[in-house]
Amino acid sequence: VCSAAAGVKWPKRQVERWFRQRLVSSKLNKLDKFQESAFIATYHVVISLYGLLVMYDKPWLRDISHTWINYPLHEIERGDWWYYIISISFYWALCFSHLRCGPAEYLHHTCTILLLTFSWAVNLIRAGSLVLLIHECGDIFLQISKMFQYLNKKRATEVLTAVFVVIWVSTRMGLFPFWVLRNMYFEAPKHVFMPAGYVFYVLLFGLLLLNLFWTGIILVVVYKSVFKGSDVNDIRSSDSASTHGSDDNIKQE
Repeated sequence: VCSAAAGVKWPKRQVERWFRQRLVSSKLNKLDKFQESAFIATYHVVISLYGLLVMYDKPWLRDISHTWINYPLHEIERGDWWYYIISISFYWALCFSHLRCGPAEYLHHTCTILLLTFSWAVNLIRAGSLVLLIHECGDIFLQISKMFQYLNKKRATEVLTAVFVVIWVSTRMGLFPFWVLRNMYFEAPKHVFMPAGYVFYVLLFGLLLLNLFWTGIILVVVYKSVFKGSDVNDIRSSDSASTHGSDDNIKQE
């Protein structure tokens, strides 16, 4: 402070006041947090609907074994191309934007970018699209519940949080490991031998570990809320979160 005051020829008290104002201005208020959650929620809604539109008539959405039929001679349709480009652009943007990201979230974004890039390079577009679609659904209700939290709508926040938990567990801990990963680890080797596929397997396993980590946090929140009577708003408060850019203890992404 003394060095800065001497450098700009300000009184020490004025320099201290400037530092305090700078610190306060760097903190996000509720409006900033609401806008951030609204932006991310809008993206997840749009990209999820677009993903369903692109894949609703695809055979591998109903029978995942089609991800390996005629592999690697899979044509990339325009819709698949845009789905991938938009998704990878979004995660690159998150890494360099002003939106709050903690170490776990940066790790998630890095893993996602590597998965998208590698699956594109080896033409695993069908499997990659399924992974994307599964992981987008839960984030919608997470962000919307946070928006209602910032609006101090306690009842709506609790209902949306419950919906989020159900969708999260059913997709990321149900469909992802027992549908996609099961196919990749046990069915794929029967149809094709691809040494580079081991990289894909490692990345998918890393994504599963992150899902397990966040699911553990979710279960802790549910336990405290149901059995100890803790307020969901208090548990998910950004002020008490020590990790993850999503400013809550339900998901550190």
